[in-house]
Amino acid sequence: MWIRGALVAVGCVVGGFGLYRSLTVAVAAFERIGPSSAYRAADEVVARLGRGDRAGVHADGSEPFRRAVGLADFERYATVYELDQVTAARYDGWKVSTDIAQGTTTRVSGRLERRDGTRQPVEFTFVGDGPRWRLHHLRLWTDVGETKPLAEAEVAPVVRRLNALHAEAIASGRYRPVYEAGARLLKLKAQPEDLERALGPLTRSRLDFRPADDTLSFRQPPALDSEGVLVAEGSYATRSGRVAFRYRLLNEDGAYKPIGFDLKQVQPAPQS
Repeated sequence: MWIRGALVAVGCVVGGFGLYRSLTVAVAAFERIGPSSAYRAADEVVARLGRGDRAGVHADGSEPFRRAVGLADFERYATVYELDQVTAARYDGWKVSTDIAQGTTTRVSGRLERRDGTRQPVEFTFVGDGPRWRLHHLRLWTDVGETKPLAEAEVAPVVRRLNALHAEAIASGRYRPVYEAGARLLKLKAQPEDLERALGPLTRSRLDFRPADDTLSFRQPPALDSEGVLVAEGSYATRSGRVAFRYRLLNEDGAYKPIGFDLKQVQPAPQS
């Protein structure tokens, strides 16, 4: 009876250890894939980007992330979206999924808050690597849903400001201010030297693109195109004749900024 009782006792201890180990693994797995660990991973990325540690964030990303996005492209992305100005993040969404090729991934969505009070929609995707999450994808965008049709009287001040800005750049040959005034989508798609290639021929033409007065003639009422972008097109008078303009605008941080533009002389001034 004593031997039998001892064996039963040992069996209980072994069974208990196995159950304890299973519970520990389950708790650890839940902790890693739960929202709290995903939010902590996102907070770490936000804090490092806020300190300007772009190279470190890139280096700690998943291997597919580093292959798909070079460091130079990632740094440009961070610059355009002013990630070094981010001070906090607010999250409103989390989900986890498992893929045969990628393994376990978690997605965190929310908004980043910059020092100037503006907010930036964001979505992080992390992939599991042992006990930690590695950045797998970072998605930032502008809320084009906030862009709405404007009456001519509302969009006219925006167009006048852009016409004057472009005219000054064409006259001086300094195009950086045009780049800086663009929406983030423009800055992602174009470099300052691209604007030089676009506006340089107008500079060399020696035509005067400066508006003769504040009068604008809209070709049609400003309206949203199929992509939700506000399009304003028309013409204005200069000392050299008449210039046609076309701007594609997004409402970004409460201001309408161009993601594309076109300027050309359509009617030279009459010869006296």
